[in-house]
Amino acid sequence: MTLKKLPESFGDLQWLRRLKLYGCHLSELPESIGSLILLEELELGSNNLKSLPESIGNLFTLKNLSITKNKLKALPESIGSLKNLDYLDLYENALKSLPKSIGNLEKLFSLTIADNKITELPRSIGNLKLLWYFDLQQNKITHLPVSIGQLESLIELYAQRNKLKSIPNSIGNLKKLVWLYIYDNNIEELPDSIGELISLERFDASHNKLKSVPETILQLRNLEELSIYDNDFDDMPFIRKFLYKNN
Repeated sequence: MTLKKLPESFGDLQWLRRLKLYGCHLSELPESIGSLILLEELELGSNNLKSLPESIGNLFTLKNLSITKNKLKALPESIGSLKNLDYLDLYENALKSLPKSIGNLEKLFSLTIADNKITELPRSIGNLKLLWYFDLQQNKITHLPVSIGQLESLIELYAQRNKLKSIPNSIGNLKKLVWLYIYDNNIEELPDSIGELISLERFDASHNKLKSVPETILQLRNLEELSIYDNDFDDMPFIRKFLYKNN
């Protein structure tokens, strides 16, 4: 099905609650999309969208927004007005950054920004207190903001295949974190606070530039799966000690 563009009159469908336009070759959305004030679910995957109209911020009842596999280069600041949004998937676009207003999405529990061109995250990301799933893999992010330690509900964090050089000490505040993936980065050192991730079960820090791992990692009593291969370890006696205690 090929639409390319929706008519402005589309906004007259004011009783619409679910709108699925997957793979319709849309290149733009009309401003009238903001008139669909009862909309709860909007699926726009596999189109050719390069931008979103500011009016999208008028969709106050929207809970689920999926815009995967498009060509988005930026998000409007009005995205932060979607106060009821709990699921946002922006996988495989051309985003270089996220607006500060992303931090206003206080009901968000799942955020996917994987496979974009993002270089840094706004500090406001720490305001997402209910977020438990965060996938930011395969971007160009060089560091995680200290505010990431404020994501107190976070259970799964996927930050692999970026350009991370370090991990903030605040990571230790994520007491509910179960899965942490940071492989294929440029990380040279892990903070001692990594040992405070008391719920951690899976940890992959392979393919980095680590020369050692902090001894506090021995405190991760719930750890079931550990991958730290293909690093630059020169502290092999400690590595052997660690492996022995976890077998």
